[in-house]
Amino acid sequence: MSTLAPQVIPAVSGAVAVCSFLAYLHYARRTEEHAAREEAMALAATRAEVIADLRAQLAAERDEAECARRLYDATVTRLLFDLDGDLSCEPPDIEAALDRIRRLLEEPVTKS
Repeated sequence: MSTLAPQVIPAVSGAVAVCSFLAYLHYARRTEEHAAREEAMALAATRAEVIADLRAQLAAERDEAECARRLYDATVTRLLFDLDGDLSCEPPDIEAALDRIRRLLEEPVTKS
């Protein structure tokens, strides 16, 4: 056995070194994959937050546009009733109706 020992010890030591190196490469690769997976998950979470924020902004804009549309509808309806009142009397008050339209056209448009 003493004649095999000088040959076996370096062979076993070499095999252990090769196995250790392969294990290191394997775990280093897995660590890189794990880091890439974590980065992809963080990116997906950020993307989801951005999408949620954009949806909330879109909903707020839609609500604001709906309020503006209702306000304009009410203004036009009121104008039409006033014009109907001016034009349905005997004789029709065309000058009052035209004055209403002129005043409406001269009002500045305000944006909230």
